[in-house]
Formats: sequence, C-alpha cells, structure tokens
Amino acid sequence: SANNSSAAIPDSLPSHSLKKSSAELKKILANGQVIPLDITLELQKQIMSELEILYKCDSSYIIGFYGAFFVENRISLCTEFMDGGSLDVYRKIPEHVLGRIAVAVVKGLTYLW
Repeated sequence: SANNSSAAIPDSLPSHSLKKSSAELKKILANGQVIPLDITLELQKQIMSELEILYKCDSSYIIGFYGAFFVENRISLCTEFMDGGSLDVYRKIPEHVLGRIAVAVVKGLTYLW
C-alpha cells in the first residue's frame, strides 16, 4: 500500500487502463470527506490514471481538475470551485431543471466518449 506522500503531477503519470476506478474514487471521496481505505499500489495507479484523464479534459461540462496527492492511503483533490452548491439540498427539483441537468450530463459524457 501507499504509505508515503506522493504528489500527483499529471503530465508525468504512467498510462494504465482503468475500468472501475470511478466507483473506487466515490468510496474514497464520498461527500467530500476523506475516508481512509486500504489502497493497494495498483489501485493507486488506476486512480491516478483516471485523474490524469480528468486533468486533460477541457469542457465546460466537466469540472476543472488541478491536481491530487496521496498521503497514507488518503487522496486529496484540487478541483474547480462549484459555487452552485450541492443538489442534495433541494427537496424536489423541477422537471425543467432536471431536463437541463440531464442535457449537461449527456454533453459531458459525449465529450468523454
């Protein structure tokens, strides 16, 4: 496991294929909290690969990513500040707003495709 501090410099990361790091990343960063996990070196490489892809994204539908680092099986991310707040504070989102959100999500996914 990764017990040392290691800075993420996206341009120098090795390329690895990745299939499920997004799910793993959600476990690590659920609700913006850092949750310690037993992260293997291989999983750390997979997460770094996914973050490298995020770093290279240039779309208004994808959050800006500036860097990340691991310290003792914890990962910290530096991303664009999203001043709109969290969707979970709204009780029921109006259908016309949900439609706009859905369109933005599809455009983001299309960009990543």
